[in-house]
Amino acid sequence: MKLKSGKNTEITLLHYCVASMDDDMLKLSEDMPTLVTASRVNWEVLDSAINALKKDLAIITAELQPSCRPHYSELAIERLEKLDTSASADWERLSTSKEEALI
Repeated sequence: MKLKSGKNTEITLLHYCVASMDDDMLKLSEDMPTLVTASRVNWEVLDSAINALKKDLAIITAELQPSCRPHYSELAIERLEKLDTSASADWERLSTSKEEALI
C-alpha cells in the first residue's frame, strides 16, 4: 500500500519524508561508522560464544578451589588466578556490552 498525495498522485509518503529530511539526517552513516558492521552481527553465534566463555570461566574458577590446588605448581596457580581475573573482567564487559546493544 502506498500513501499518495491527494493533490499529486505521483508523490508518495516516502517522497515527502525524504524531501523533509535535513542534512544532518543524511549523515547518519558518518555519525555511526560501525552501524553497518553491527547490523551484520549474528546474535545466535554471539550467544553461543558467550555461553562457551562462561563455561570455560567456570572451569578455571573450579580449578582454583582449594581441593584442586595441590595438583598445580605455584607458578601454574598464579597464572590461573591471573587468567581468572582477566577472564572475569572480560566476561563482565562482554555481558554489559551485549545488554547495552540489545536496549
